[in-house]
Amino acid sequence: MENQTKESNLNTESDKHDEERKENPASNNEGGNIDDSQLDELFEDFLKDVESITSNQNTPKETNKLKKEDAEKEINRILSNKNSSPFEILGIHQNINLDIIKNRYRQLSILIHPDKCKLEKANEAFHILNTAYEDLKRDDVKEQYKSVYEVAKKNIVKRLNLKKKKNDINEYLNIEEEEYEITKEIQQLINEECEVLLKQQKEKFEYAQKCKLANLKYVQEKEEEKLREELKKEEEKKLWAERRDERVNSWKSYKNENIKNEKEFHLYKNISKKKEERTEEEQEQIKKMSIKSNVDNHAYKKRRKQ
Repeated sequence: MENQTKESNLNTESDKHDEERKENPASNNEGGNIDDSQLDELFEDFLKDVESITSNQNTPKETNKLKKEDAEKEINRILSNKNSSPFEILGIHQNINLDIIKNRYRQLSILIHPDKCKLEKANEAFHILNTAYEDLKRDDVKEQYKSVYEVAKKNIVKRLNLKKKKNDINEYLNIEEEEYEITKEIQQLINEECEVLLKQQKEKFEYAQKCKLANLKYVQEKEEEKLREELKKEEEKKLWAERRDERVNSWKSYKNENIKNEKEFHLYKNISKKKEERTEEEQEQIKKMSIKSNVDNHAYKKRRKQ
């Protein structure tokens, strides 16, 4: 339909220029050639036609207007998509721009506002809707979707094996531009793919943060362990220095005790030697006295018998 519109516009402009040439035959040179000013004028008209057709293509279409009886259906839809993307919550799948987002939010907010809608879950749905709208206005959320949108689109195009849409203007101007027939269903798949990619990004970021924190904790524990070892060594060194006098006095006492014991040992050794010498002499005397006593006893017994 769009291609037919483009062709009809181009044909209309061509017929218009033909009529102008017929009405102004003097504008042509005798040889049938067009001078530079006429050529520039025709080219400007052509560019205006191209701009007009392109602007018509890019003009966003308004979403279907909502009716009062749609309130319950929209509330259930919003609640079922509360964990989906903000685009899903607002129900926007095509021609996404800020004006359409604002218009769609305005329609839904009026439809399900708790002050006007008395349905049971209107308040919860309105809160979800409001959060999604605020998210879509934030620059960081825009950048998040912007960072993954082209990748998501390429993934869906490849998955569905979509064919490029023929564009007569691009073909005529020899402009290479990848254009595909993006329907509501395909755009919804692209949005869902964006959510998958954003979730993967979040998981990778959280994993990287977890690893980073684990590394920082490991380094911190090593530093604390090293500090404890240094403090322990300092404490031991301090105690060693404080007990130096005690060790010196203990050594002196030990040395003096050894000297005393050594003197006593030598004294006792001399005494023992003398005792041993006297004992031998005494034993010899005792031996002699014992023999003499035995002789005397024998003589005494002999006299008594007589």
